[in-house]
Amino acid sequence: GLLERAIRDGLCPAFAGDDGVMRCEREYRARLHSEGKAAAYAFQSQIFAGMTEAPLVDAARAAFETELAGWLFAEALSWWRVLELAVVRCWVLSASPEFFVKAAAGPLGVPEARCSGMRLQRDPDGRLRGELAGPATVGEGKVKRMRELLSEMQAAEPGRAFHPVAAFGNDTQSDGP
Repeated sequence: GLLERAIRDGLCPAFAGDDGVMRCEREYRARLHSEGKAAAYAFQSQIFAGMTEAPLVDAARAAFETELAGWLFAEALSWWRVLELAVVRCWVLSASPEFFVKAAAGPLGVPEARCSGMRLQRDPDGRLRGELAGPATVGEGKVKRMRELLSEMQAAEPGRAFHPVAAFGNDTQSDGP
């Protein structure tokens, strides 16, 4: 997937070298076993600490427009379009790194501003830091992030009420609390 591609393309200094993907996979599995799913998923974003977002987004966008195009969820996109026509505001909320999620916006045909994933803090110069900016968007953390997004929408449009209507996911073990 995108993580492996980014490592192989030299976009992950922490796992540089021919064995970078294998070392990253070992570390991910060790964290999954010792710290749980939220920590392991966060690790998949945190390994890009020190990078700027632009080359990661560019590489992911290129992948979505080519070899990953067939992996996009056509059924979910159909529902998205129907719901948007009914004035239901839709979001992509993923446990993947946010820079990868936002890169999918164009190929999906959805607004980038309504794509959220695992977010990292940034240095003043824009480089990604290894600390999460908000909850790990897995399980309860995904619910917490959804509530944050609802609060942000409410603050931006104080005359409207926002409530979750439905949630769809592809990971029955981590897409809900």
